[in-house]
Amino acid sequence: MQAHYEIDQVKKKLKHKGAPSFRKALFWDTDMDKIDWHKQYKAVIQRVFERGNDAEKER
Repeated sequence: MQAHYEIDQVKKKLKHKGAPSFRKALFWDTDMDKIDWHKQYKAVIQRVFERGNDAEKER
């Protein structure tokens, strides 16, 4: 239940802002300028929850 809430919160932030400000090390294998944050939000959320720090998980 908490995960669904957090995913919803990230979706809302992505809709209202451009690219979120994550550490580049979090997306070390990807050119962050080429990420489509709206279309690839599921992959972004997964990466943040797998490798992000607490502050990034709260965004």
